[in-house]
Amino acid sequence: MTVPTRTRPSAPLQQVRTAIEGADTLRTFSHTLNEQTLSTVHEQVTAGGYTFEAVLSPSALDALAADADPWTQVQALSCHENATIRVAQSEIPVAALVADETVYLLVRDEHGILQASLSTDAAPVREWPAERFGRYWEQATPFDPLAFE
Repeated sequence: MTVPTRTRPSAPLQQVRTAIEGADTLRTFSHTLNEQTLSTVHEQVTAGGYTFEAVLSPSALDALAADADPWTQVQALSCHENATIRVAQSEIPVAALVADETVYLLVRDEHGILQASLSTDAAPVREWPAERFGRYWEQATPFDPLAFE
């Protein structure tokens, strides 16, 4: 578990960002996608050899569409052969990422403030996000940027 501190307030996000920089594949389902993570994913995918699959809540895409720079990156990812973005049918209550074989859960408080990131590569824990991702993926629709403009 990684928590923010006074000297490292972004420690949970930095842990996740470092992990996805070194990964070959990233799968995520989430109610949000922060600018730093999106930037790292965009860099990794466009550099080649990196596979990205995401199911995002409609509200996550609405938030990204409201900001020109992240929105440009999302649109570019949606056109890349190594990236696939799908839109969940309803809100996703948690942010989960699987970078290669490691699971990351981002824990937020009732105000949406990041409190911690939890990570593990334990096989029993990996089953839950894999199953949940599959379920979200099947029910989601392909991402169409025009639907959010």
